[in-house]
Amino acid sequence: MAAKKTRERIEYTFHWPTVQTVCQECVRSYRTCQLKKCKTVIDRVPITLIPRSDRVFDHFFLLILQGHLCQGPKPIHNYTLVIVDSFSHFPFCIPLKTLHVKSVF
Repeated sequence: MAAKKTRERIEYTFHWPTVQTVCQECVRSYRTCQLKKCKTVIDRVPITLIPRSDRVFDHFFLLILQGHLCQGPKPIHNYTLVIVDSFSHFPFCIPLKTLHVKSVF
């Protein structure tokens, strides 16, 4: 992996017939590459299903999107609050001018 990335970076600017062989030899002999510890995948959290609610409108997922909903010379709403029901997956979208609580209620 290190030899491949090193070769790709060198080939942005230079190229010669034995660039692949030279990169492999340099990475094998470079002390820092030899002492670098490999990262393990044991500590990663496995992907699991999100539990669904048993009733409609019992549990919600919230998301705030930044960006303009409507095209125009001066957009009024810069944010969107998206609320999705866990059971029915019904979305609510509320345009927001700011991220203050007063703009939601």
